[in-house]
Amino acid sequence: MKSFKSNLSLIKVLFFWCFIISITYCISGCKNNLHKKKVYGSTMGTTYSVTYCSKSQNVEKSSIDSLLNNINQNFSTYISNSAISKANEAIDTFEIDASFCKVLGTALRISEETNGAFDCTVLPLVNAYGFGIKERQSLSISELQKAQDKVNYKTIKLSCANNKCFITKANSEAQIDLSAIAKGYAVDVISAYLDSTGIHNYLVEIGGELRFKGTNEIGQHWRVGIANPDTNVSNQGPFMVLSGLEMSLATSGNYRNYYWEGDKLFTHSINPKTGESANNSLLSVTVNAPSCMEADAIATACMVMGKDRSIAYIDSLESVNAVIIYQQGDSVKTKRLGI
Repeated sequence: MKSFKSNLSLIKVLFFWCFIISITYCISGCKNNLHKKKVYGSTMGTTYSVTYCSKSQNVEKSSIDSLLNNINQNFSTYISNSAISKANEAIDTFEIDASFCKVLGTALRISEETNGAFDCTVLPLVNAYGFGIKERQSLSISELQKAQDKVNYKTIKLSCANNKCFITKANSEAQIDLSAIAKGYAVDVISAYLDSTGIHNYLVEIGGELRFKGTNEIGQHWRVGIANPDTNVSNQGPFMVLSGLEMSLATSGNYRNYYWEGDKLFTHSINPKTGESANNSLLSVTVNAPSCMEADAIATACMVMGKDRSIAYIDSLESVNAVIIYQQGDSVKTKRLGI
């Protein structure tokens, strides 16, 4: 699964670069009198950009940064006093706020739907392989097994009483990791903020996870490109372009964030069931879902499940579609699922 590690900041941005290009829609020219504006910065070990079109409204960078800082303070395992770090230090029960409850509840649901291919307690394995807050080191089989023994989303329970929410840990050593869903959630929060201010034409992107709505400044659909996962191709233009009036998209892949140890390949997508890197034919998965939070987690799960299980899973979900790019022999193939 993914982490907040700062040196991974460009990974998913390269998976899913957000560029605005034109297509024929209903009109051309500036008939809407909309002006395109942009706010950008850094968050969660990566970058963010908020592109919006409005007649007069302005979005202050300080407002965006405040929202993102609050989310980071909840979900970053790199901040020692964050809510998630405190929850991971707790022995059994820990009180959380409503936003933490919402994200963790979604993570637990998708963990269950995917039979643990997405597991929000995978942090010990992420750290063991050097994709988290700890540096990579050679580990024995017994040390890896010890890390895997701490991974089981079923040991985490959510409960609510008297308008308060609590995490209860059946295993005191369980470590929660929401980095594979938190960026998507942050996109949803910023998008909801723009809607609340009366801005309904925007493209919000954080580390490659994004949501767009409405049209650009000349009344045309937003368009975003999926990067080519074939690193042997010299021309790294977009592999595919997606467009529409409203989409929440996340992409996950293994072709940039990996390392070799001897003749063994280690990717950042870790199978929580086996404790090993999820090496399969998938190169990348782009998911469109009702929320970017859901798209983020589903894309991560698919990279673990592989092509056939991913297709079956996405087909079973309402209002979710995807583009799956996979290796077949020497060729790169594409499977489009309702998108």
